[in-house]
Amino acid sequence: MHKLLTILFLAIGVLTAQAEVKINNIWFQLDRKGKLATVVPAEDGSHAELETVVIPHFVVYNCEEYLVVGIGENAFRECKKLKTVLVHQYLSFIGEEAFAHCSALRSFALLDEDEEDRAESYYQPYYDQYEAYCDGYKSKAIHSYTGGYIGASAFDECTALETVQFPERIYTLKYGAFWGCSALKSIDLPEALVLIEADVFWACAALESVTMHERLKYICEGAFAECPALREVVNFAAKPQKLQGEGSSSCDAVFHGIDLSRCTLYVLQKSLPKYRKTAVWQDFGQILSVTDLE
Repeated sequence: MHKLLTILFLAIGVLTAQAEVKINNIWFQLDRKGKLATVVPAEDGSHAELETVVIPHFVVYNCEEYLVVGIGENAFRECKKLKTVLVHQYLSFIGEEAFAHCSALRSFALLDEDEEDRAESYYQPYYDQYEAYCDGYKSKAIHSYTGGYIGASAFDECTALETVQFPERIYTLKYGAFWGCSALKSIDLPEALVLIEADVFWACAALESVTMHERLKYICEGAFAECPALREVVNFAAKPQKLQGEGSSSCDAVFHGIDLSRCTLYVLQKSLPKYRKTAVWQDFGQILSVTDLE
């Protein structure tokens, strides 16, 4: 549906060393030194009228290409008409409350594979430059590069959100990133993910299934608390993750408010003994090999 020209948004104008400009109905902060672009809140309030947002790999302004590295804080906060967001798979960060209270948002997805294949050869050299440049760099909208993340309350109370696909370089989900996303039924976490901070999926009341991957090491207090519909966790980590907030009956527990005896945990065959002897994980009603998945 979206062609390659969606990858390169075009505009012409006067640009200072760091400026905010509107390109194809989306506001960006452009950094001339690093050739980086970040989506920022609309100065004219025009984001509030958007129903679909496409975040490209690059924008072009004054005949210069800028790598789109992230979506800044509050960029689309309370955009009540927004229903669909499409982003490229190498997006590095989504800032705090970027989509908070977007009550009509139903889908946050990646651009289709055809677009990714056509753009990847152009994209990788710029990404390499970004990694080198962003070490220690700070500005209003582009944060120091410490690995990709989804910021605190980024999708807070997006109550219609049903589908989430993660960019591949997301390493951290920050506090309350998906708090109260009550329509979300299934989550396949990013393969690069290392840390889930506190309360990330708190009160995702419809959440039934979660898939975790081998790099995930830490899950903080309340990460899946008050998700009473949870019935299945697929966990590809060879070693059980460290769970914070456990050891008491407080609401700080990772799975507070969930009857784990009604849940099934799927793990690698070689890891079955470890999970069956590890606190909290051993409380799942069934612990089976991933090979048993239908």
